[in-house]
Amino acid sequence: MQRKRLRLVCLTACLAIAIPALAQFGHPLKGSWSGEWRENLTATHRILLQFKWEGKYGINAEGGTLTGTVNPGPDAAPMKNLKVVYPSGGVANADAPWQVHFEADMKDEAGATVHVAVDGFLENLGAYRRFMTGTWQEGSKKGPFKVTANYGL
Repeated sequence: MQRKRLRLVCLTACLAIAIPALAQFGHPLKGSWSGEWRENLTATHRILLQFKWEGKYGINAEGGTLTGTVNPGPDAAPMKNLKVVYPSGGVANADAPWQVHFEADMKDEAGATVHVAVDGFLENLGAYRRFMTGTWQEGSKKGPFKVTANYGL
């Protein structure tokens, strides 16, 4: 009887360890991303991106909806024309960068509407610290950007 109980305890412990390791958190873009874009050598601008995934979970999930917001908060701007182009080999190919494009209409310092267009590459998919780099264009200003995934926000 004690042997059966010991087996049951060991099996339960193994499952308790293995099940969270199998869990997926959703689309690799899901969550908060922070970083900056550089207008020139002296002018940098902090940015915060928030992506939401509605649909099936897991890196192979299809049929879901990805939405996003630039600088969530009082000056939030919803992303428009959000597109993700997966590399050859499909969604599960974590070795190749994914192309990401989105646009937004934000307010500048004077309160005027300015159009933002962003083209980037999502990289390091298999690692804890994913990042995205590319080109950020805000009105007539253009420069490189880099954002990193923030976990726990």
